[in-house]
Amino acid sequence: MFTREMRESETDADVLADPRLGDASYVESFGYEWTRIDGFADREVLAHGHLFGRFLLPRDFFRGKSVVDVGCGNGRIGRIVAPQCERYVGVDLSEAIYAFPKYIRRPREFVLVRASGTDLPLADRMSDATICWGALHHMDDPDRALDELLRVTKPRGTILIYVYPPAFAWRRNISFYLRGLPPDSAHSITARISDALDRWRDVDPFYAELLATQLALSFKPSREWQQFQWFDGVTPRYHHDIEERVAERVRKSARKVERLWPGCLKIER
Repeated sequence: MFTREMRESETDADVLADPRLGDASYVESFGYEWTRIDGFADREVLAHGHLFGRFLLPRDFFRGKSVVDVGCGNGRIGRIVAPQCERYVGVDLSEAIYAFPKYIRRPREFVLVRASGTDLPLADRMSDATICWGALHHMDDPDRALDELLRVTKPRGTILIYVYPPAFAWRRNISFYLRGLPPDSAHSITARISDALDRWRDVDPFYAELLATQLALSFKPSREWQQFQWFDGVTPRYHHDIEERVAERVRKSARKVERLWPGCLKIER
């Protein structure tokens, strides 16, 4: 399974750590949000259940498969997929991986690895289905990471990628000012912006919605969840607009590339 010897994480004995972890400082905000401020794990899982709808997958798509989930975070996708498959390998560079729940029903083989998506410590052609949901556009070298996704996926296997669609490029405006701040400061600022627009929405919903749209952000049913979502959307250090680039880069090495929903690419090896 591994191309080099993994070591046991000092933080969580259930997580393996790549000795060639590299620079993880640029994903600090993800570790912060998923371990410090995320109180909405169940909602996140329900919200990301549309993985099946966006990619037009049958409900038993992952059954019996070997799955690699790159950028798994706290398992917002893994909680849905892992109970179905034969082998699940979750990989994340940030400390968010330590928030992956221990209560889910695990497949016969279940492995969590703290490692970089641009240098996966995984064997070639080991995955029937490789997932990279909402992570590729935040990596320091998305082209290299895409090559890694292709490398670990079996011939005739499937790669499911979600990257921000072009409309989300608006987020870079505010992200430019927040991405270098300590996570607690960035969270405080995004929370204040969220509250300010909520107050404006009480008075003038049209212009409040317009302003939120200009930031490529959307209002949520609860204040806390909205603040969490907005922090997640604008604080990452990297925010690449790569939907078109990904499609073109894989076209020569894939049997089929489908864009089934904005930002959703289904790649057949």
